[in-house]
Amino acid sequence: MIGPLLSKIRRKLDQYRLLSYRDHTSLIHEKLGTRYGGWYVPQTVLDSALNKTIISVGVGFDVSFDDALSKAGFNIIFVDH
Repeated sequence: MIGPLLSKIRRKLDQYRLLSYRDHTSLIHEKLGTRYGGWYVPQTVLDSALNKTIISVGVGFDVSFDDALSKAGFNIIFVDH
């Protein structure tokens, strides 16, 4: 049951070029967060008009990436144990 759902999510993400590995070199990326807890995000994702909701799983101690996404207009849902 999880497998088909994950495949559907992956296809949707690829459709919006969020996780398209083959095109990663042609995208302009922006570094969000600290050196420890930061990630590079394609500028097209930050500029998109899509529903900007992120589910952040395994938050940990460094939420600088999540904070930067929030400042960029994303709604963040934190999940941690």
